[in-house]
Amino acid sequence: MKKKLIAVIFIIAIFSILTTVFFWLLPAEEKPKLSPLLDNTLYVQSSLSRECRAIITSILDGVASTPSEVPCKVQSLSKN
Repeated sequence: MKKKLIAVIFIIAIFSILTTVFFWLLPAEEKPKLSPLLDNTLYVQSSLSRECRAIITSILDGVASTPSEVPCKVQSLSKN
């Protein structure tokens, strides 16, 4: 009985590993969109220091709407 249980767990583990490897090897355009909201936001930093704008465009049924602009917080990406 223990040998059958170990065999089933082993088969499930192999299947999980193969599924994970297959997902990561897919080209980006074939992967499902996991976060569609991130694809519709563009962050633009202005010429003034510490200021930026998030330009958000919603795409519904292939028709792009008018972009809306909202303030966003500037984050430093440099390591000090």
